[in-house]
Amino acid sequence: MDLFAACAPRRRPVHTPAAAPDLLGGLDDAQRSAVLAGAGLTVISAGAGTGKTLTLTTRIAHLLAAGVKPGSIAAVTFTRDASMEMRDRAEALTGGRAAGVCFSTLHALAARILRRHPAAAGLPSADFLIADDEERREVMGEALESSGLLPDAEEEGNERARAKKELAKKVMRTVERWKENGMTIGAAMDPHRTRRGEEDEAFVSVWAAYHKGMAAHGLLEFSDLTPLALRALETSPAALEAEAGPLRYLMVDEWQDTNAVQLRLVRLLSSLGADVTVVGDDDQCLYGFRGALPRLMERTPELLPGVAARGLHLVRLVTNRRCTNEILGPANIVVDYNPRQDPKILRSERSGSPVTVAAHASDTAEGDDTARRVRTLIAAGEPPGSVAILVRARRIADEISKALVRHGVAHAVQAGTSFAERSEVRDVLAYLKLALDPGFGMAFERIAARPTRGLGPAAVRAVLDHAQSRGTPIHEALCALAAASGLRADAREGAARLGRQLAVLAGAAAASEESGDMVAYVLDQVGYMEWALGQKEPVPTLCDSAEGLRALASGKPALRDLLETVALSSGSESRAAGDLVHVGTLHGSKGLEWEHVFLPGFEDGVIPSKRAMDEAATAGDPEDPWCSGSGGGLAEERRLMHVGLTRAKVSAHISYAGMRKVFGKPSPSRPSRLLREAELEVPRAPRGGVADPAARRAARGQAKRHVGW
Repeated sequence: MDLFAACAPRRRPVHTPAAAPDLLGGLDDAQRSAVLAGAGLTVISAGAGTGKTLTLTTRIAHLLAAGVKPGSIAAVTFTRDASMEMRDRAEALTGGRAAGVCFSTLHALAARILRRHPAAAGLPSADFLIADDEERREVMGEALESSGLLPDAEEEGNERARAKKELAKKVMRTVERWKENGMTIGAAMDPHRTRRGEEDEAFVSVWAAYHKGMAAHGLLEFSDLTPLALRALETSPAALEAEAGPLRYLMVDEWQDTNAVQLRLVRLLSSLGADVTVVGDDDQCLYGFRGALPRLMERTPELLPGVAARGLHLVRLVTNRRCTNEILGPANIVVDYNPRQDPKILRSERSGSPVTVAAHASDTAEGDDTARRVRTLIAAGEPPGSVAILVRARRIADEISKALVRHGVAHAVQAGTSFAERSEVRDVLAYLKLALDPGFGMAFERIAARPTRGLGPAAVRAVLDHAQSRGTPIHEALCALAAASGLRADAREGAARLGRQLAVLAGAAAASEESGDMVAYVLDQVGYMEWALGQKEPVPTLCDSAEGLRALASGKPALRDLLETVALSSGSESRAAGDLVHVGTLHGSKGLEWEHVFLPGFEDGVIPSKRAMDEAATAGDPEDPWCSGSGGGLAEERRLMHVGLTRAKVSAHISYAGMRKVFGKPSPSRPSRLLREAELEVPRAPRGGVADPAARRAARGQAKRHVGW
């Protein structure tokens, strides 16, 4: 029997006094209905730009005004930025009374459960570290070496390295999807389970070796957090009581992006009587490739039956306060192609210019035209920060960025590395990880020569061998080898100095000194900043990263909390800092808005992507734990177009190129089929898009094979 079904809900008094008039004054009828909804399950289907965050935070403010204790309310979402925005807006609405509400991401909430109940999750202790991508790749590489799946070592080194990299990426993506679907390593290794295909069975073996390697280093990965938290609550009544017992109200934002494991976690957290409010929009579900369940908003009552049994409130927010009706028209039409119960309704009280579609001979011409149009807007008085250029693929962003440089348009490309994965951030975190775990070899290998100390690969290996053979911390091994002349003369001084510095950090961590002091020690006393600034080509984000680490550390006195906060920081994009044109991805734009939006690269093979065109709409049952397909298909590409258009407040401009470079070679391209689905007028690309006559004939032949064109 399901644990959450076996636990009898605890009836609690429902607070229903009327909310203070100032809280409800700026809301429409649908928003008021959501704020004042009673006990049980409240499902708020909130279209783009309809004020979902305002509605959710006002509901929190209403509950607090009605006397609900802040500590009994949890509001979770999927990115740290969204969580912080929700917290700030709720505190502004309540004059600071929301300070005790738990505002968190789902992954941060899961990590907190694991810190408090490690044994229930099957962990040896709460002293785990969350691996960054480089650490994951290194452990996966070790697992693959013993798998028998790689080419023989005698083969050409570069080819083998390339094959290993691609295989590692594929295995990690597959295993991550299995875990998001609820598959555990125990279930995968069960000898009595039904056998799978050859590739799945090989990947299970690699997963087992990878799991063992991660455990040996005391590491968890991001995708481990919610499955292990779920295990803790499912197997330990005491853990369930501690986490779900105090909860009276659980609110989940961006609900449409929830996967199977996260759904089960929400079920358990609400199983002791908490009311649940979910907010989302099925037409903004962009993460089928991460296991997001399809059409979750319309299926929520059947998936949370225990909560719905105590009361069900369905609210639909359809008044868009951002876009014009001319922008919403094609945005609505394109997602109406997807399977759905009801037609898409999203309306505005404003009118404006229609969405434009421009055709260009080449990607270079498209980039130049986009840059000229942006420059014209700015010359007419539009602030650069009010303009965004959003793309489906990062290679499109590169071409656009080059064009903006040619035309002298200041811009920021936000489609790059997340804060946690910046090289300089990983360097500083490696020092801090060594403070917590003085035997963490991967961290030492990263920082041994950052700054330069004369410690080459042979010296690093000697230090690690010494530490591992004697069971001593790395800082003691450094000092011992330096004193015993176990290193070359030029490395001894550097080894001794690094040993002393790591000993200081380890002592500070053992004494629970504040993380801000340790960050400052690495940046200033160890000399990291001086060294990094002195490099021939310092990384452009160096000073910003250092400032960001100092700021995060100032609000996280405990070192482990700081490391966890950075590890769980969202890789999603935010609006470019300062008054700059924003260049970013469609995926990263959700939740943001600009006056003017340009959408280049609208071609088959880009949007929709080739993968989406090739796969079935669901690529297998997304609720099957073994499913490893993307699950998005053309439906998700339509949603991406919908999201891109609805970022625009005043104007939206789409374009495509008749020829685009793919891996440096010109290749003919065709306008995206989504443009016709959205009932937009699609002009022909100017002749000359494909200069070679043979290539042009091939393009015409390809076009004839497209059904419906």
